[in-house]
Amino acid sequence: MRRVFVVLAAILAALSAVACPSAVEEPDPDPKGGGGSGPVRWGDSECGLCVAEACADPITACEAEPECAAHIDCLRACSVIDGADADPACEATCPMPSGAAADGARKALELCRALGPGVDCAPCGRTPTTHPLLSQTCTPPTAADACDRCEEEFCCETRCDGDCQSYVSCIQGCGGLLSCEDACNSTYADGAQKTGSWLGCQTALCPVCGGLVPGACFQCALDNCPNQFAACFDDRACFLRFLCGRNCQTDDCYDDCDARYPEADALFASFLLCTGESCIGGACDGAF
Repeated sequence: MRRVFVVLAAILAALSAVACPSAVEEPDPDPKGGGGSGPVRWGDSECGLCVAEACADPITACEAEPECAAHIDCLRACSVIDGADADPACEATCPMPSGAAADGARKALELCRALGPGVDCAPCGRTPTTHPLLSQTCTPPTAADACDRCEEEFCCETRCDGDCQSYVSCIQGCGGLLSCEDACNSTYADGAQKTGSWLGCQTALCPVCGGLVPGACFQCALDNCPNQFAACFDDRACFLRFLCGRNCQTDDCYDDCDARYPEADALFASFLLCTGESCIGGACDGAF
Protein backbone atom coordinates (compact mmCIF):
# COMPACT_ATOMS: atom_id res chain seq x y z
CA MET A 1 0.00 0.00 0.00
CA ARG A 2 3.03 2.24 0.37
CA ARG A 3 3.38 2.77 -3.38
CA VAL A 4 -0.06 4.31 -3.65
CA PHE A 5 0.83 7.21 -1.40
CA VAL A 6 3.90 8.02 -3.47
CA VAL A 7 1.62 8.93 -6.37
CA LEU A 8 -1.19 10.51 -4.33
CA ALA A 9 0.38 13.96 -4.50
CA ALA A 10 0.21 13.84 -8.29
CA ILE A 11 -3.36 12.58 -8.18
CA LEU A 12 -4.40 15.36 -5.82
CA ALA A 13 -2.72 17.92 -8.04
CA ALA A 14 -4.76 16.61 -10.94
CA LEU A 15 -7.93 16.86 -8.87
CA SER A 16 -7.33 20.58 -8.36
CA ALA A 17 -7.66 21.01 -12.12
CA VAL A 18 -11.15 19.50 -12.25
CA ALA A 19 -13.53 21.87 -13.97
CA CYS A 20 -15.76 24.12 -11.90
CA PRO A 21 -19.52 23.86 -12.44
CA SER A 22 -19.32 26.78 -14.84
CA ALA A 23 -16.96 24.72 -16.98
CA VAL A 24 -19.21 21.65 -17.07
CA GLU A 25 -20.59 20.95 -20.51
CA GLU A 26 -23.68 23.04 -21.06
CA PRO A 27 -26.84 20.93 -20.74
CA ASP A 28 -29.27 20.59 -23.57
CA PRO A 29 -31.91 23.26 -22.82
CA ASP A 30 -34.58 20.75 -23.79
CA PRO A 31 -33.06 17.28 -23.25
CA LYS A 32 -36.39 15.52 -23.75
CA GLY A 33 -37.45 17.48 -26.81
CA GLY A 34 -40.56 18.86 -25.21
CA GLY A 35 -40.27 22.47 -26.26
CA GLY A 36 -38.58 23.47 -23.00
CA SER A 37 -41.64 22.75 -20.85
CA GLY A 38 -40.66 19.31 -19.56
CA PRO A 39 -39.39 18.55 -16.05
CA VAL A 40 -35.80 19.41 -15.16
CA ARG A 41 -33.45 16.45 -15.50
CA TRP A 42 -31.41 15.76 -12.36
CA GLY A 43 -28.21 15.77 -14.40
CA ASP A 44 -28.95 19.35 -15.54
CA SER A 45 -30.05 20.61 -12.13
CA GLU A 46 -27.93 22.59 -9.68
CA CYS A 47 -27.62 19.46 -7.57
CA GLY A 48 -26.56 17.30 -10.50
CA LEU A 49 -23.99 19.82 -11.72
CA CYS A 50 -22.53 20.18 -8.22
CA VAL A 51 -22.25 16.40 -7.86
CA ALA A 52 -20.60 16.25 -11.30
CA GLU A 53 -17.80 18.42 -9.91
CA ALA A 54 -17.58 17.01 -6.39
CA CYS A 55 -17.64 13.39 -7.56
CA ALA A 56 -15.71 13.76 -10.82
CA ASP A 57 -13.39 10.81 -10.14
CA PRO A 58 -16.04 8.18 -9.29
CA ILE A 59 -18.20 9.44 -12.16
CA THR A 60 -15.30 8.93 -14.56
CA ALA A 61 -14.75 5.44 -13.16
CA CYS A 62 -18.46 4.68 -13.50
CA GLU A 63 -18.60 5.88 -17.09
CA ALA A 64 -15.70 3.55 -17.96
CA GLU A 65 -17.90 0.55 -17.06
CA PRO A 66 -20.81 0.14 -19.54
CA GLU A 67 -23.24 -1.23 -16.96
CA CYS A 68 -22.43 1.56 -14.51
CA ALA A 69 -22.61 4.12 -17.33
CA ALA A 70 -26.15 2.92 -18.10
CA HIS A 71 -27.04 3.38 -14.43
CA ILE A 72 -25.75 6.95 -14.24
CA ASP A 73 -27.33 7.89 -17.58
CA CYS A 74 -30.66 6.77 -16.15
CA LEU A 75 -30.01 8.72 -12.95
CA ARG A 76 -29.20 11.88 -14.89
CA ALA A 77 -32.50 11.59 -16.76
CA CYS A 78 -34.56 11.42 -13.55
CA SER A 79 -36.58 14.45 -12.54
CA VAL A 80 -35.76 16.33 -9.35
CA ILE A 81 -37.88 16.52 -6.22
CA ASP A 82 -38.54 19.88 -4.61
CA GLY A 83 -36.00 21.39 -7.00
CA ALA A 84 -33.19 19.43 -5.34
CA ASP A 85 -32.07 15.80 -5.53
CA ALA A 86 -33.07 13.07 -7.95
CA ASP A 87 -36.49 11.50 -7.49
CA PRO A 88 -35.78 8.32 -5.46
CA ALA A 89 -38.67 6.49 -7.14
CA CYS A 90 -37.07 7.10 -10.51
CA GLU A 91 -33.58 6.29 -9.25
CA ALA A 92 -34.85 2.95 -7.93
CA THR A 93 -35.81 1.95 -11.48
CA CYS A 94 -32.32 2.56 -12.88
CA PRO A 95 -30.55 -0.64 -13.99
CA MET A 96 -28.18 -2.07 -11.41
CA PRO A 97 -24.86 -3.43 -12.68
CA SER A 98 -24.44 -7.19 -12.49
CA GLY A 99 -20.67 -7.24 -13.00
CA ALA A 100 -18.43 -6.84 -9.93
CA ALA A 101 -16.30 -4.04 -11.40
CA ALA A 102 -19.31 -2.05 -12.61
CA ASP A 103 -21.13 -2.48 -9.31
CA GLY A 104 -18.01 -1.42 -7.41
CA ALA A 105 -17.92 1.75 -9.50
CA ARG A 106 -21.60 2.35 -8.77
CA LYS A 107 -21.01 1.90 -5.04
CA ALA A 108 -18.13 4.39 -5.16
CA LEU A 109 -20.35 6.93 -6.89
CA GLU A 110 -23.15 6.48 -4.38
CA LEU A 111 -20.60 6.68 -1.57
CA CYS A 112 -19.48 10.06 -2.91
CA ARG A 113 -23.07 11.31 -3.26
CA ALA A 114 -24.31 10.13 0.12
CA LEU A 115 -21.30 10.07 2.44
CA GLY A 116 -18.45 11.81 0.62
CA PRO A 117 -17.82 15.20 -1.03
CA GLY A 118 -21.15 15.09 -2.84
CA VAL A 119 -23.08 15.35 0.41
CA ASP A 120 -21.75 18.90 0.75
CA CYS A 121 -23.64 19.96 -2.39
CA ALA A 122 -26.17 22.34 -0.81
CA PRO A 123 -28.60 22.28 -3.79
CA CYS A 124 -29.15 18.54 -3.20
CA GLY A 125 -30.53 19.09 0.30
CA ARG A 126 -28.86 16.00 1.74
CA THR A 127 -28.04 15.56 5.42
CA PRO A 128 -24.61 14.04 6.18
CA THR A 129 -24.91 10.50 7.52
CA THR A 130 -22.60 7.57 8.25
CA HIS A 131 -22.07 4.28 6.48
CA PRO A 132 -24.53 1.59 7.70
CA LEU A 133 -21.59 -0.47 8.94
CA LEU A 134 -20.83 2.32 11.41
CA SER A 135 -24.40 2.97 12.52
CA GLN A 136 -25.63 -0.44 13.67
CA THR A 137 -28.60 -0.81 16.00
CA CYS A 138 -27.38 -2.52 19.17
CA THR A 139 -28.53 -3.09 22.73
CA PRO A 140 -26.55 -2.03 25.84
CA PRO A 141 -23.47 -4.24 26.29
CA THR A 142 -23.24 -6.87 29.02
CA ALA A 143 -19.78 -8.40 28.44
CA ALA A 144 -16.94 -7.84 30.89
CA ASP A 145 -14.15 -7.78 28.29
CA ALA A 146 -13.58 -4.27 26.87
CA CYS A 147 -13.37 -5.42 23.26
CA ASP A 148 -16.46 -7.60 23.55
CA ARG A 149 -18.35 -4.73 25.17
CA CYS A 150 -17.43 -2.38 22.34
CA GLU A 151 -18.50 -4.87 19.70
CA GLU A 152 -21.78 -5.50 21.52
CA GLU A 153 -22.44 -1.78 21.67
CA PHE A 154 -21.36 -0.67 18.17
CA CYS A 155 -20.78 -3.71 15.93
CA CYS A 156 -23.41 -6.18 17.12
CA GLU A 157 -24.71 -6.92 13.60
CA THR A 158 -21.32 -7.86 12.17
CA ARG A 159 -19.60 -9.82 14.97
CA CYS A 160 -17.31 -12.62 13.80
CA ASP A 161 -18.90 -16.04 14.06
CA GLY A 162 -19.46 -19.10 11.87
CA ASP A 163 -18.03 -18.52 8.38
CA CYS A 164 -16.08 -15.50 9.60
CA GLN A 165 -14.26 -17.51 12.25
CA SER A 166 -13.48 -20.29 9.76
CA TYR A 167 -12.01 -17.78 7.34
CA VAL A 168 -9.94 -16.02 10.01
CA SER A 169 -8.56 -19.36 11.23
CA CYS A 170 -7.63 -20.29 7.68
CA ILE A 171 -5.85 -16.98 7.02
CA GLN A 172 -4.01 -17.13 10.34
CA GLY A 173 -2.63 -20.52 9.36
CA CYS A 174 -1.13 -19.19 6.13
CA GLY A 175 1.74 -17.22 7.63
CA GLY A 176 1.37 -14.61 4.89
CA LEU A 177 1.77 -17.13 2.04
CA LEU A 178 -0.29 -15.70 -0.81
CA SER A 179 -1.19 -19.03 -2.43
CA CYS A 180 -2.55 -20.24 0.90
CA GLU A 181 -4.57 -17.06 1.39
CA ASP A 182 -5.96 -17.43 -2.13
CA ALA A 183 -7.19 -20.89 -1.17
CA CYS A 184 -8.86 -19.46 1.96
CA ASN A 185 -10.52 -16.73 -0.11
CA SER A 186 -11.93 -19.35 -2.46
CA THR A 187 -12.92 -21.94 0.15
CA TYR A 188 -14.52 -19.43 2.52
CA ALA A 189 -15.92 -16.84 0.11
CA ASP A 190 -18.80 -15.91 2.43
CA GLY A 191 -16.40 -15.86 5.35
CA ALA A 192 -14.17 -13.32 3.59
CA GLN A 193 -17.17 -11.03 3.05
CA LYS A 194 -18.27 -11.33 6.68
CA THR A 195 -14.72 -10.82 7.95
CA GLY A 196 -14.41 -7.61 5.98
CA SER A 197 -17.66 -6.26 7.41
CA TRP A 198 -16.64 -7.30 10.94
CA LEU A 199 -13.23 -5.62 10.71
CA GLY A 200 -14.70 -2.59 8.94
CA CYS A 201 -16.77 -1.80 12.02
CA GLN A 202 -14.41 -3.06 14.71
CA THR A 203 -11.31 -1.32 13.36
CA ALA A 204 -13.08 2.02 13.00
CA LEU A 205 -15.12 2.03 16.21
CA CYS A 206 -13.35 -0.33 18.63
CA PRO A 207 -9.64 0.57 18.82
CA VAL A 208 -9.61 -1.19 22.19
CA CYS A 209 -9.66 -4.43 20.20
CA GLY A 210 -6.31 -3.70 18.56
CA GLY A 211 -6.49 -5.09 15.05
CA LEU A 212 -5.59 -3.23 11.88
CA VAL A 213 -4.06 0.06 13.10
CA PRO A 214 -0.29 -0.27 12.58
CA GLY A 215 0.63 3.41 12.53
CA ALA A 216 -0.26 7.10 12.65
CA CYS A 217 -1.04 7.31 8.93
CA PHE A 218 -3.68 4.59 9.05
CA GLN A 219 -5.14 6.10 12.21
CA CYS A 220 -5.37 9.45 10.42
CA ALA A 221 -7.19 7.69 7.58
CA LEU A 222 -9.67 6.15 10.03
CA ASP A 223 -10.23 9.48 11.76
CA ASN A 224 -10.87 11.39 8.55
CA CYS A 225 -12.27 8.79 6.15
CA PRO A 226 -14.31 6.32 8.22
CA ASN A 227 -17.13 6.07 5.65
CA GLN A 228 -14.74 5.34 2.79
CA PHE A 229 -12.91 2.76 4.91
CA ALA A 230 -16.17 1.06 5.94
CA ALA A 231 -17.43 1.01 2.34
CA CYS A 232 -14.21 -0.67 1.21
CA PHE A 233 -14.24 -3.32 3.92
CA ASP A 234 -17.95 -3.99 3.42
CA ASP A 235 -17.15 -4.97 -0.18
CA ARG A 236 -15.46 -8.38 -0.52
CA ALA A 237 -13.15 -7.45 -3.40
CA CYS A 238 -12.05 -4.18 -1.80
CA PHE A 239 -11.36 -5.89 1.52
CA LEU A 240 -9.30 -8.58 -0.22
CA ARG A 241 -7.40 -5.91 -2.18
CA PHE A 242 -6.55 -4.23 1.13
CA LEU A 243 -5.55 -7.56 2.66
CA CYS A 244 -3.40 -8.45 -0.33
CA GLY A 245 -1.31 -5.28 -0.09
CA ARG A 246 -0.74 -5.27 3.65
CA ASN A 247 2.67 -6.96 3.42
CA CYS A 248 3.82 -5.54 0.08
CA GLN A 249 7.24 -3.91 -0.14
CA THR A 250 7.71 -3.64 -3.91
CA ASP A 251 5.86 -2.09 -6.85
CA ASP A 252 5.49 -5.51 -8.44
CA CYS A 253 3.68 -6.76 -5.35
CA TYR A 254 1.24 -3.83 -5.36
CA ASP A 255 0.70 -4.21 -9.10
CA ASP A 256 -0.10 -7.88 -8.59
CA CYS A 257 -2.72 -6.99 -5.96
CA ASP A 258 -4.27 -4.42 -8.32
CA ALA A 259 -4.42 -7.05 -11.05
CA ARG A 260 -5.97 -9.64 -8.74
CA TYR A 261 -8.86 -7.37 -7.71
CA PRO A 262 -9.56 -4.86 -10.51
CA GLU A 263 -13.22 -4.76 -9.47
CA ALA A 264 -12.11 -3.06 -6.25
CA ASP A 265 -10.47 -0.10 -8.01
CA ALA A 266 -13.23 2.48 -7.53
CA LEU A 267 -13.92 1.86 -3.82
CA PHE A 268 -10.24 1.42 -2.98
CA ALA A 269 -9.40 4.68 -4.79
CA SER A 270 -12.13 6.51 -2.84
CA PHE A 271 -10.49 5.52 0.45
CA LEU A 272 -6.97 6.34 -0.74
CA LEU A 273 -7.90 9.71 -2.22
CA CYS A 274 -9.74 10.73 0.94
CA THR A 275 -6.70 9.67 2.97
CA GLY A 276 -4.38 11.62 0.71
CA GLU A 277 -6.46 14.78 0.93
CA SER A 278 -6.66 14.51 4.72
CA CYS A 279 -3.30 13.08 5.77
CA ILE A 280 -0.57 13.57 3.14
CA GLY A 281 1.87 16.14 4.46
CA GLY A 282 0.84 15.28 8.00
CA ALA A 283 0.58 11.83 9.54
CA CYS A 284 1.22 10.14 6.19
CA ASP A 285 4.77 10.47 4.88
CA GLY A 286 4.25 8.11 1.98
CA ALA A 287 3.35 4.87 3.76
CA PHE A 288 0.84 3.29 6.11
